[in-house]
Amino acid sequence: MNRNFKCIFIFLFFLLTSCTSLHFESSGTFDLDFMKRDEKHKEISVEGEREFFFWGLYPRFYTIMVDKEFSDIGVNTGGRLQIEEYQTVTGLFLTIVSLGLYHPVHYRMTVQGLRDDGRKI
Repeated sequence: MNRNFKCIFIFLFFLLTSCTSLHFESSGTFDLDFMKRDEKHKEISVEGEREFFFWGLYPRFYTIMVDKEFSDIGVNTGGRLQIEEYQTVTGLFLTIVSLGLYHPVHYRMTVQGLRDDGRKI
């Protein structure tokens, strides 16, 4: 009985003390303005998912480069950057079923911007 208690305690310790972390960084190549852009700029969103394992212990964190995410879709300038981190119902279900061994984290970044050639997106 004592050994079972220790195993349960260790499992709960990892489950309750681990965490996931997404770090959003910029290399400075993305022209970002904190003010609202004019009307020709439209909201552009980039969504992604990162996977964590072993109650969020591996990997410790992911670094997401804002510049690269937006330049991949042809946007190099924007205003009013908004970042949202969220979990889907499917992701929550997978986390519960796997007892925390697998944990997907979703994110959405939104800016007001234009394509490189000036066309609205």
